[in-house]
Amino acid sequence: MVVDGLIVAATLWWALLLRFEGEIPAGYYQAFVLTVPIAIGAVLLSGHLMGLYRIVRKYTSLGEAWRIAKVVTLTAGTVLIVSQGHYLLEDARLLPLSIPLIWGPPAFLGLVAPRVFRRFMAHFKLGKSVRADADRVLIVGAGDAGEHIVRDALRNPDARLHPVAFVDDDSTKIGRRIHGLPVAGSIGELPKVVADKSVDKVVIALPNAPSKLVRTILDLVAESGAQAQIIPTLPELMGEQPTSAHIRDVDIGDLIGRRPVEVDAEEISKIFKGQVVLVSGAAGSIGSELAQQALRFRPAQLLLLDNNETDLYLLKEKLAPVACAKGSQLHMILADIRDRRRIEAVFRQFAPALVLHAAAYKHVSVMEACPAEAVKTNVTGTRNLAEAARDSRADKFVLVSTDKAVNPTSVMGATKRAAEMVLSTLADGSATAFSSVRFGNVLGSRGSVVPIMAEQIANGGPITVTHEGATRYFMTVKEAAALICQAGAIAEGGETFVLEMGEPVRIMDLAMRMRDLLANGRAGDIEIVLTGLRQGEKLHEDLWHTDEVLLGKVQPGILKARSAIDALDERQVDAGLRELELMAEMDGDHHKIVEQLELAVGCVRLPASLVP
Repeated sequence: MVVDGLIVAATLWWALLLRFEGEIPAGYYQAFVLTVPIAIGAVLLSGHLMGLYRIVRKYTSLGEAWRIAKVVTLTAGTVLIVSQGHYLLEDARLLPLSIPLIWGPPAFLGLVAPRVFRRFMAHFKLGKSVRADADRVLIVGAGDAGEHIVRDALRNPDARLHPVAFVDDDSTKIGRRIHGLPVAGSIGELPKVVADKSVDKVVIALPNAPSKLVRTILDLVAESGAQAQIIPTLPELMGEQPTSAHIRDVDIGDLIGRRPVEVDAEEISKIFKGQVVLVSGAAGSIGSELAQQALRFRPAQLLLLDNNETDLYLLKEKLAPVACAKGSQLHMILADIRDRRRIEAVFRQFAPALVLHAAAYKHVSVMEACPAEAVKTNVTGTRNLAEAARDSRADKFVLVSTDKAVNPTSVMGATKRAAEMVLSTLADGSATAFSSVRFGNVLGSRGSVVPIMAEQIANGGPITVTHEGATRYFMTVKEAAALICQAGAIAEGGETFVLEMGEPVRIMDLAMRMRDLLANGRAGDIEIVLTGLRQGEKLHEDLWHTDEVLLGKVQPGILKARSAIDALDERQVDAGLRELELMAEMDGDHHKIVEQLELAVGCVRLPASLVP
């Protein structure tokens, strides 16, 4: 504040000298003495109110410069008003009207200079304290993400990263410098740049890159002999700026052949912040990721519901520090969604405003053998939660569905289709907005194809593939959870949201990519064996029912449809579903349960159950 006062006085005197070309008339000395305290007082008071004196100068930013500009403008206006007021009272101005205008620019520069000095010195020292054991890093992508990575690495020696150059396909950037580092060439010149700069590690800083480009870059990195790493996709970052802490190894999710969908974090925040949110199946792969993403948006309470005691406890221990930092309360709820009374008691106690329903049985072959259990969990369990949400007047209920629910040929797919139909029968006239989110296979979820293949590769093979032509849609766990959150934000009730998942991935291609990525040079020694489609499996999956009406794209990458069940007799549909649930509850004949399931969902003939 003392320094600011001296700067104000000095620049005001300089303005007088400039105005009178170095010869200040004697009458203005007294005016200067009267005006200086007013100008200093105006700067200090407005600066205090705008928080200028509570800022750590080392981190001065453009925001502080903007505050100083407003302080100078207010002070110049104050001096002008005082001078004009003196003129009205005494018929003489304290200072010429031009003085505040002349004073403003040098005052602004003078007030900014000492604040940015430490920032300038810190910037000057960037990269000067590189650790001896730091990896020499080439950044692929000279955009915002690459700039953030470099800036963070230069500021943080403990990251053990020493950025040396960029490569980028934007010809306008090649030959230029970012934070002193050259954009040394195009992506195609990567092997040459690696050799010229003695690079140890290549970081792909292209969070929105299609996987085809990622695969091309990885081929170039492999040719160069360097190690490849990558930053997360935009959905994984969820609006955060990438830093060196985000850098991770490349995994199969980066190679699956689709561009991740970017979600609107601000819109999602509106339905989470300050609300009571329940996640069913919270201990599972998708449920646990949903819980983690939900905490980013500061819910008042987050209810973790699952019947898996151990994993539920471990999840709570993992999330507890995050919840504390976000000011959210965590509640473990050990419950089975098939227990209607228990579920109703939970809703009476907590009255959640948002329900994310991820609890389900999902393994096709297991559900073929146990159709009654599939119905009890996937259909009756969904009804229990949905009706409890309706009765407690929850705002929104989002069902996690699957592409196997489309034209189902398996018990699992048919029960998930039945769960979607349960929501459709409840949607009309309900205060709760019921919606479903449908997507393909989730990479890395427990029991899914990717971890199974990874284990087979680790064991030396063989890798088992059901059919050479089999295809599936894939997405990452983080992206699946982000889509579910986004669907909850835009849901109005009665819709099904489907991600534009790009081209389906051939499982044989996936096996070969995983073998190349994980085999550590032993890819040629690991055999891929065809086993044939299992009972209930399709060769190809669909994303739309033939009786669904496509309503178009609601935002980039997300489509919406509405079921034609509205045109059917809802009472008849509901009666068929309830008959199915009753048969399962009574542990009836498995063949009859499958027949009723076919009838209830109106699907093609399901394979006979494995159980006689």
